Amino acid sequence: MDTKLMRERTKQARKRGGQVLTLLLVMLCCLLLAACGKKEEKAAESTALPYSESQLLLVIASARQETEEVYGKEIWDKRVSGGRETFSEAYFDELKEFFYELSAMNGMAEERNVKLDTEEMRRLHEAAERFYTASVQNQPSFGGLSEEEVEFMFQQYARALKLRKTMREDRRAEVSESEAKVIRLQSAACEKREDAEKLRDEALAGGDFRTLARKYCNADAPVKKVARGDLAPALERVAFAMEDNTVSAVTELDGKYYVFKCPVSYDTEATAERRKSLQDERLQNLVREAYERYLSAHPIAENAGLWDSIEGKVSKNYSGSNFFTAVREALRYEGV
Repeated sequence: MDTKLMRERTKQARKRGGQVLTLLLVMLCCLLLAACGKKEEKAAESTALPYSESQLLLVIASARQETEEVYGKEIWDKRVSGGRETFSEAYFDELKEFFYELSAMNGMAEERNVKLDTEEMRRLHEAAERFYTASVQNQPSFGGLSEEEVEFMFQQYARALKLRKTMREDRRAEVSESEAKVIRLQSAACEKREDAEKLRDEALAGGDFRTLARKYCNADAPVKKVARGDLAPALERVAFAMEDNTVSAVTELDGKYYVFKCPVSYDTEATAERRKSLQDERLQNLVREAYERYLSAHPIAENAGLWDSIEGKVSKNYSGSNFFTAVREALRYEGV
């Protein structure tokens, strides 16, 4: 499963307590939609969710299944929020938020004229038909859902993903290779310029940089992956201008004298990973901002009675196919 970076929910999860809760709520957001952000206070007029109780139960069953496959069934009874609630209760709150987001994303797609094309609709229809036959038909826990109702949920999630894909192509979400660049660097900080100069001279002569750092700076200098922003600006300018297997000049900063050795001036794999991570974060911010604007203009009604009913009916032993995987495989989108 993708683990896209989820800032807003992660902060909320930390407040509610527990590293496990944080990780799992991040996982849930990434699995579902990644259109996170706290809803603004709504105006008096609002619309209801366009999903029946049975449709909600179907999607929730797959979400629970995904979590159990990663963390085990025992996760649900773990206490979080300082012992005030179980993980199951906290997780259910996040699921409710997902459905509001799903409905809003489809409304946003409508406004932006983002539609599923004929081929996508065909593949979704076939995927929904297979899913219905294998995982829904004759399942009493889903309240007699029809194939058409299942296909509607496939289309809703698919359209939300397509909107996200479209927004990914927004130039504001782009991250250049230079911005994402990762290098491999050894760094030594000496108290005296004289020691730093000796270290540099001997390193240029072929001495082992790590050994020399211990000798002259009384510190280790392992090879580390370094990205932009990891170093002070004055040091970053020096380090990111280096070529493979070069040793820098001595750079003074705040009373210390720095020498670098750069074994790899461009880590291709790490740069690609960081570029994707930064782009996901940037996209996440764009989606969240658009989502909040949409909800401000088109609030969705809360329905406590609906959620109380659903919470008592959630299937805890679902063994069918995964709803989210089925939709994604039908769409064949990459990196969404």
